[in-house]
Amino acid sequence: MAKTFDDAADDATQQCIKGSIDKLGLATELCHEEVCNWVYVTLQSFNEPGQESFIKMLTTLIKFAPKGYKPPSPFLIRTKYLDKKFAKAQAEMTLLFEDLEHHCALTLQSDGKTNNGKRPIVNYIAQSPKGGHFLGCDDMSDCEKNCKKMADYICEKIRSTGKERSFALVVLDGALRASFPYIEAQMPWITTMWCSCHILSLFFKDCFSGTNAVPALRDALAKVKTVVHFIRDRQKPLALYRSHAKKEVVLPGETRYGSAVLCICRFVAGLDWLDTTFSCTEYKQWIRTQAKDVQQESAACRAVVNDVDFTSLCADIAAFFGPAIILLRLADTDLPNVSKMVPSSYLCKSKMEEFRTKLPWAATCIEKYEKREEDLLHPIHFAAYLVDPQYLDHKQLTNPMCMEGFLNFIEKRFPGDVAKQTAAVASLSAFKNGDGVFGREAAKLAAMTMPAYRWFQMYCFQEPELQEAGGELCSLFTMQSGSERNHKMEGVCKSKMRNRLLSETTNKVVYVCANSRLRDKVQAPLYREGYLEWNEALPGTDNAVMARGPSLSSEVSSFVCHSLTHALTHPCTR
Repeated sequence: MAKTFDDAADDATQQCIKGSIDKLGLATELCHEEVCNWVYVTLQSFNEPGQESFIKMLTTLIKFAPKGYKPPSPFLIRTKYLDKKFAKAQAEMTLLFEDLEHHCALTLQSDGKTNNGKRPIVNYIAQSPKGGHFLGCDDMSDCEKNCKKMADYICEKIRSTGKERSFALVVLDGALRASFPYIEAQMPWITTMWCSCHILSLFFKDCFSGTNAVPALRDALAKVKTVVHFIRDRQKPLALYRSHAKKEVVLPGETRYGSAVLCICRFVAGLDWLDTTFSCTEYKQWIRTQAKDVQQESAACRAVVNDVDFTSLCADIAAFFGPAIILLRLADTDLPNVSKMVPSSYLCKSKMEEFRTKLPWAATCIEKYEKREEDLLHPIHFAAYLVDPQYLDHKQLTNPMCMEGFLNFIEKRFPGDVAKQTAAVASLSAFKNGDGVFGREAAKLAAMTMPAYRWFQMYCFQEPELQEAGGELCSLFTMQSGSERNHKMEGVCKSKMRNRLLSETTNKVVYVCANSRLRDKVQAPLYREGYLEWNEALPGTDNAVMARGPSLSSEVSSFVCHSLTHALTHPCTR
């Protein structure tokens, strides 16, 4: 029979109450209850107590807290100790920049928004293969915001790192394209580029919305949205659908135009679930109790789901735009991706070309893609594609755009040093021909199993100019999504309930939070740098020239596989 607390206390000799509690395991239970009570009362996330920072805090308090310890006041938290932690985080980021300086280049990403305090802010991220380094967030309320001034702000932020020569690329949205020449005039070694995700999003917008949209696609999206709204806006249909379905229906975002394709893809994948929902007895009983207009809307939605021609059109849309969605996911990844955009874009276009004569609207969409492709593929994309060791077997030397992009890049990185530029081009020939160490089987295998910029560090030791240029090109990013995601962290810090927080204080809190997470990730014992694998082809791909495609495990890939199977068997697309 288990001992009670009183029994243990009676049996103990010269034992404190705490010792008795520990023996029975009651101390652990009491601590668990207090931690859970803190979660409930302060509305913290349920996984917060499992965070390493929380465990570290408790461990420190148990070891060092004096008797009668009281936490610091809110004033001290947002002043003295925040300033102290902010200075420490800045020093840690300086060390991390020094570690990266000789191995890769940095990409500056910047984006603006209006925060919860109704103030225009712009944040800056220095993106490296290890992650995004938050440089700061500026309140632009009293600042002039023309293209020349914005270039000055961006260059000043780069100089504030003390490692301005480590930056090779600045990625901004289309609204700041006019500032590109001013940035490159102040820092000639830097290349400026429009965010690839924004360009692809505009391609989807050209096809699905606006006055110049393709009518068939615009109408199809409108019908799908009607069905999705009917399901999502009513509790009973949504509950019934969820009881049958494995995935939720998706509404397209207002400014994320690629989500229009995802909405249609999810509709195609859930056709059987929708049909089951509309046909079940419980739904029929519910719809009889509804108003006449709801019954009419239900009948219209059911007719859409059962319309074979319309569902076939949706499957064709998913099949046609599926490769473009995968390309968008590739551009939006948090891994170096500049060198992957050219082959992936060509592969995407080749898959869409297969539908040119099969679908009446395909040719129009391909023309829209070609117009956007002029902005999508920058010369630096071709230069990075040329030196990516994963594409050693591709014949890029015969592509004038690849060579021109590479020459432009080395002229920027080695300004006025013709000897280094010549050496880099000479080394490129040996690299592409597989001469010397580049022809070793170990080097070829390593190109598929390690980050490309690390590959140059390890295998290009005899060619220092190519080692520097190739490593920098293969460590760059083609999007500014990291900057946009950082706005979410700022929104959590300065919420509608805390909108009186000063911009300077918010900036320090976000700086400490973002960069401390990056430091913890890099210093973790099991940390490994990620890299994009390109060993598998896109679904249905048999193009010999672009044999490698993105190996991205996402629901879109399964939708595309399903849709391609339909496209190959349906009479409309044979």
